[in-house]
Amino acid sequence: SSGINAEYGGVNDSPALVQADVGIAIGTGTDVAIEAADIVLIKDSLFDVPVAINLSKVTVRRIRINFVWACSTTSWVFPLRRGPSNPGASPSNRTLRPQP
Repeated sequence: SSGINAEYGGVNDSPALVQADVGIAIGTGTDVAIEAADIVLIKDSLFDVPVAINLSKVTVRRIRINFVWACSTTSWVFPLRRGPSNPGASPSNRTLRPQP
Protein backbone atom coordinates (compact mmCIF):
# COMPACT_ATOMS: atom_id res chain seq x y z
CA SER A 1 0.00 0.00 0.00
CA SER A 2 1.26 3.49 -0.66
CA GLY A 3 0.63 6.72 1.15
CA ILE A 4 0.99 7.94 4.67
CA ASN A 5 -0.64 6.04 7.49
CA ALA A 6 -1.08 7.99 10.72
CA GLU A 7 -1.57 5.69 13.68
CA TYR A 8 -2.98 6.30 17.10
CA GLY A 9 -3.87 3.08 18.50
CA GLY A 10 -3.76 -0.54 19.09
CA VAL A 11 -2.04 -3.73 18.21
CA ASN A 12 -4.35 -4.44 15.27
CA ASP A 13 -3.13 -1.41 13.31
CA SER A 14 0.60 -2.15 13.47
CA PRO A 15 0.63 -4.29 10.26
CA ALA A 16 -0.73 -1.26 8.38
CA LEU A 17 2.15 0.81 9.74
CA VAL A 18 4.67 -1.69 8.41
CA GLN A 19 3.10 -1.76 4.92
CA ALA A 20 2.75 2.03 4.57
CA ASP A 21 5.44 4.11 2.87
CA VAL A 22 5.72 6.16 6.04
CA GLY A 23 4.21 4.88 9.27
CA ILE A 24 3.49 7.49 11.91
CA ALA A 25 2.58 6.66 15.51
CA ILE A 26 1.82 8.89 18.44
CA GLY A 27 4.00 8.37 21.51
CA THR A 28 1.06 7.52 23.75
CA GLY A 29 0.08 4.60 21.48
CA THR A 30 0.81 0.95 22.15
CA ASP A 31 4.39 -0.32 22.22
CA VAL A 32 3.74 -2.51 19.18
CA ALA A 33 2.55 0.47 17.11
CA ILE A 34 5.51 2.57 18.26
CA GLU A 35 7.97 -0.18 17.29
CA ALA A 36 6.35 -0.65 13.87
CA ALA A 37 6.25 3.05 12.99
CA ASP A 38 8.91 4.94 11.05
CA ILE A 39 8.14 8.21 12.85
CA VAL A 40 6.94 8.55 16.43
CA LEU A 41 5.38 11.85 17.48
CA ILE A 42 6.02 12.68 21.12
CA LYS A 43 2.98 14.95 21.53
CA ASP A 44 -0.61 13.93 20.86
CA SER A 45 -0.92 16.42 18.00
CA LEU A 46 -1.12 15.54 14.33
CA PHE A 47 -0.04 19.10 13.56
CA ASP A 48 3.51 17.87 14.12
CA VAL A 49 3.35 15.63 11.03
CA PRO A 50 4.26 18.45 8.58
CA VAL A 51 7.05 19.50 10.93
CA ALA A 52 8.46 15.95 10.93
CA ILE A 53 8.26 15.73 7.13
CA ASN A 54 9.97 19.11 6.74
CA LEU A 55 12.69 18.07 9.20
CA SER A 56 13.35 14.89 7.20
CA LYS A 57 13.64 16.89 3.95
CA VAL A 58 16.09 19.34 5.54
CA THR A 59 18.13 16.43 6.95
CA VAL A 60 18.37 14.64 3.60
CA ARG A 61 19.36 17.90 1.87
CA ARG A 62 22.13 18.46 4.45
CA ILE A 63 23.40 14.89 3.97
CA ARG A 64 23.60 15.42 0.20
CA ILE A 65 25.43 18.74 0.61
CA ASN A 66 27.94 17.14 3.00
CA PHE A 67 28.48 14.21 0.62
CA VAL A 68 29.19 16.50 -2.35
CA TRP A 69 31.50 18.64 -0.21
CA ALA A 70 33.41 15.58 1.03
CA CYS A 71 33.82 14.16 -2.48
CA SER A 72 35.01 17.47 -3.93
CA THR A 73 37.45 18.02 -1.07
CA THR A 74 38.83 14.52 -1.44
CA SER A 75 39.34 15.00 -5.17
CA TRP A 76 41.80 17.86 -4.66
CA VAL A 77 43.31 17.12 -1.23
CA PHE A 78 44.80 13.70 -2.03
CA PRO A 79 46.66 14.84 -5.16
CA LEU A 80 47.88 17.88 -3.21
CA ARG A 81 49.24 15.67 -0.41
CA ARG A 82 50.88 13.33 -2.91
CA GLY A 83 53.01 16.18 -4.21
CA PRO A 84 54.24 16.93 -7.70
CA SER A 85 53.61 14.42 -10.44
CA ASN A 86 57.36 14.10 -11.08
CA PRO A 87 58.23 10.68 -9.62
CA GLY A 88 61.83 11.73 -8.92
CA ALA A 89 60.63 14.49 -6.64
CA SER A 90 58.60 12.19 -4.45
CA PRO A 91 60.07 11.73 -0.94
CA SER A 92 59.33 8.00 -1.13
CA ASN A 93 61.79 7.60 -4.03
CA ARG A 94 64.72 9.17 -2.21
CA THR A 95 67.33 6.90 -0.79
CA LEU A 96 68.98 7.85 2.48
CA ARG A 97 72.60 6.88 2.71
CA PRO A 98 74.61 7.07 5.91
CA GLN A 99 77.59 9.39 5.84
CA PRO A 100 81.02 7.82 6.34
